[in-house]
Amino acid sequence: MSFKKKFENFWYYYKNHTIIAIISLIFLSYFYMSGKDNTLSSCNILLLSSNNPFESSSLKDDIDDFINEDNNKYEVKINFLPFDIENPNSQVNIQAYQALSVWMLAKDVDIFIADKDVIYSYSIQDDEKNSSVFAPLDEYAKEGMNYIKSVDNSVIAINILDTKLRNLNFYDKSLYISIISNGSNLKNSAKVMSFLLK
Repeated sequence: MSFKKKFENFWYYYKNHTIIAIISLIFLSYFYMSGKDNTLSSCNILLLSSNNPFESSSLKDDIDDFINEDNNKYEVKINFLPFDIENPNSQVNIQAYQALSVWMLAKDVDIFIADKDVIYSYSIQDDEKNSSVFAPLDEYAKEGMNYIKSVDNSVIAINILDTKLRNLNFYDKSLYISIISNGSNLKNSAKVMSFLLK
């Protein structure tokens, strides 16, 4: 039997089924595309903490407004990884470190907020490799601020209590904010940092 005959036979028996399947596929595609979030990430913030106070705060919206002076196409994405500062070897922390490594390798982290010990441990690894995980923040550091310096004496992280983040209800007060040097949005990361330090 030739292809043309096979197709005619198929069409004779399955014409209605095929038409219904094609129409259903068109409707499903339309509903999927209309419900999809079309905003682009202008900056990815990763929070490694015991709680996520961004959920109950308008600060994220204020940051979005500051970044999007002209349009509303871009959005700051805040990712949260639970972290137990009291128990450094807990299963929660091991999972957080694994996820953090994957996100950093994928360059999905622009701004990193974590406990000072976590920042310090990454800066130590960093000095051994002779490369920098963190972008220098010397231009943001002011007299009286609490910050972490790298071996080359540049500021790599600033305490959240010295930023607008101090108004959020973080359980951990030893959190520091830093910019990841291989992030995909360094320009917007700098904008977010300047907004938080105003």
